[in-house]
Amino acid sequence: MPSRTPLRPVSAGQGLILLAVTLTAAIFLVSLWVPLEIATGTLYLIVVLLGLRAADDRFALFAAGVATVLIVLSAFFVPPDAHLDIGIINRALSVVVIWITAGLAWQYKRAQDAADKEARTTQQYLDVAGVIMLALDRDGTIVMINRRGCAVLGWNEDELLGIDWFDRCIPERIREDLRRMHRAVTAESGELAYFENSVVTRDGSERLIAWQNTLLRDEGGAVGGTLSSGTDITEKHEAERRLQVSLKDLEALKTALDQSAIVAITDVHGRIKYANDKFCEISKYSREELLGQDHRIINSGYHPKEFFRGLWQTISRGNIWRGEIRNRAKDGALYWVDTTIVPFLDEHALPFQYMAIRSDITERKRAETLLREQTTLARLGEMAAIVAHEVKNPLAGIRGVLQIIGARLPANSRDRAVVSDVQERLDSLNDLLQDLLLFARPKPPKTATGPILPLIEDTVHQLKRDPGMEHVEVTLSGDDAIVQADPGQLQRVFLNLFMNAGQALGGKGRIDVSVAAANGRCEVQIRDAGPGIPAAVRERIFEPFFTTKHRGTGLGLPTARRIVEGHGGTLAIDCPEGGGTRVILSLPIA
Repeated sequence: MPSRTPLRPVSAGQGLILLAVTLTAAIFLVSLWVPLEIATGTLYLIVVLLGLRAADDRFALFAAGVATVLIVLSAFFVPPDAHLDIGIINRALSVVVIWITAGLAWQYKRAQDAADKEARTTQQYLDVAGVIMLALDRDGTIVMINRRGCAVLGWNEDELLGIDWFDRCIPERIREDLRRMHRAVTAESGELAYFENSVVTRDGSERLIAWQNTLLRDEGGAVGGTLSSGTDITEKHEAERRLQVSLKDLEALKTALDQSAIVAITDVHGRIKYANDKFCEISKYSREELLGQDHRIINSGYHPKEFFRGLWQTISRGNIWRGEIRNRAKDGALYWVDTTIVPFLDEHALPFQYMAIRSDITERKRAETLLREQTTLARLGEMAAIVAHEVKNPLAGIRGVLQIIGARLPANSRDRAVVSDVQERLDSLNDLLQDLLLFARPKPPKTATGPILPLIEDTVHQLKRDPGMEHVEVTLSGDDAIVQADPGQLQRVFLNLFMNAGQALGGKGRIDVSVAAANGRCEVQIRDAGPGIPAAVRERIFEPFFTTKHRGTGLGLPTARRIVEGHGGTLAIDCPEGGGTRVILSLPIA
């Protein structure tokens, strides 16, 4: 069997042409039955007016042309006995009316097409815009919404047009408030400010929209509704919320870190870009003094260059460095920090800055030093007991024998000088043993309550009896204070400190002593104008057996500090910027 070709549906344009042809034929046949063309010619206006529905704006003109041809053609079929003049007049009037109508229809169609084109262009602009365009009438009914708005809300345009905006798209909790605001603004011709509100989408979820609004007015200036452009800021708002939470968390972490750690950030060259309050506090430098500097500003000189060279090699390779560093504060005080340096790497895995996180371990290092000293002192005490038994007593016997031998020698004997020299050396050795015993096994202080100024004055008198200190002047100032102390041990401390100051002056100069009492403490400062103590030496002055003197034992200052600490006090030495050396002795007031 032959296959049948399926019937294709007739398009709207084809149906209109078929209708026009059918009507034209029918009207032509009717005109043949009315020879005088009375009213039949005007029926062609129906075909001409079909041009208002046609896609081509020239349809009305074409229809008018066809009608004119058919009207003229019908004149040849007029019977011989008809009134020719009346038929000609009727046909002429019909043609005039048809062409006037066709012209009007053509102009209207062109204007309508232009308006439709402009509307389509406007709609395209609205659709491609990245914002929601929404027009509401005074009752809140949707009269226009663009494609972006439909996409955000999840509805088709025909499902929204003519629908109450507030019932369909506004959450119930704020629906009536926004409806009242819309009615109030449109009724009172007010202005809608920028505002944000949530909308409900088709699936029930909510989106946050930021609106810019204006009023729609007719030609008379009356408000007919509102036009709003909206931007979906849901993700932006959520991102901002998360950012605020992150910033708050970072601020809390920074606060916690600042309270417990010393933090500094440097560039790749080591210049400080950030220093927290803890860093400024421990280094005694202001933030302005630190920024732009490198960490050499707090270098104590304790660590060798190889130490820092290894540090830089580690972090410049992008690795984390950990270690303990001793630094020097602005006032010269030394402090230890446990340090972790973390490199920040760029997209090429190269450091672009470093963060140093430090914790103050000065007290721990001091405790470790004290523990080592105590261990050393314990061993020293054992050795001192052996020295006292095995060395000191034989020395006393040897010196006694030499004294007898020297007394028996003639007064002019040269051997007498040799014996005297040996006795002096034995006395020096005995003094060394005495210092060693005093340092290793200090006697408990026999304290008594009394003023400190007379004690210092008696020590000054003892100093003056030394031939090498005759030209040293000691000035004493300040208020007296009552202390609980062992006078003999304190005089030993003051005499040692005065002797050191006098020797620093070369046996000629002035020593200033000041006494002050405050907050339950008595502070004695002893200052000389000598050359000061070199930085390398300053760090070791309290080490036992360390001395820069030719015949010193290195036990004077360590013994003095032990005695002061045995009285519940402290002993510190520094070198002020003005030069010289300053010793600060602090004791509790009785």
